[in-house]
Amino acid sequence: MTNIAHQLPHQVFVYGSLKRGEYNNDCITQHGGEFISTATTIGTYLLLGGVFPKLVDPADIDKAQARRYQVYKGRVVGELWRVNERGLLALDRLEGCPVHYRRETLEVDTPHGIRQPWGYIIARPSFVSSPLIDPDASGLLSWSSPRAETLNPFRERAETPR
Repeated sequence: MTNIAHQLPHQVFVYGSLKRGEYNNDCITQHGGEFISTATTIGTYLLLGGVFPKLVDPADIDKAQARRYQVYKGRVVGELWRVNERGLLALDRLEGCPVHYRRETLEVDTPHGIRQPWGYIIARPSFVSSPLIDPDASGLLSWSSPRAETLNPFRERAETPR
């Protein structure tokens, strides 16, 4: 296993609005980011949905919550990207690092083997304003903006004409 997060250029695991085809992907591509491959976390996490996803480390929540939300834990599906130092700083700004998200080394499985890129974990998880994403039958968690928009219980709904 190669810890590549601390090498230049940096490798970053993205699981939400930074993925290809999503609305924040240009933050990576405008700074010369290169897609490497799909990736899935080795460890299990909680994934809060909504307009943008939030990766929650189960170690960051108290034991009662951890037991309550056990059924929502899963391996997170995302992408592995290569970015330069300027790109990593742009991602830190976008993610509000270290106030809103913190950047940590994650362990992910890729078609090229296990890697340890950077990833962004929500700094202060709140289960009040964001719905938990259910893992699929394989125990995988994934997010996409169209799916989030459909499942978001907090979005405004257009009234149907009568």
